[in-house]
Amino acid sequence: MWQGPVLAGLDSIALEPSIQRWEDTRLAVLEDLARLTLGTDAARGLVGELSTAVADAPLRERLRCLLVDVLWRSGRRAEAMTVFREGERL
Repeated sequence: MWQGPVLAGLDSIALEPSIQRWEDTRLAVLEDLARLTLGTDAARGLVGELSTAVADAPLRERLRCLLVDVLWRSGRRAEAMTVFREGERL
């Protein structure tokens, strides 16, 4: 049920380390969810959230690999290759 960045809209240098830890945790949970649901209809429903997360954290390889895998298994092979190639380029 978590939606959006942690403490969005707050600009505080003091909170930055805590915000980053929570954001890392959120992405790890999203990665676990995607991995656990691979090959199911539930995984297809994560494409939008995974795409947004990859756009926000483009160098997070596990996240990108999961997005590629979900897209590939969903029959969206051209999109999967585009995401893969973009990761390779980065």
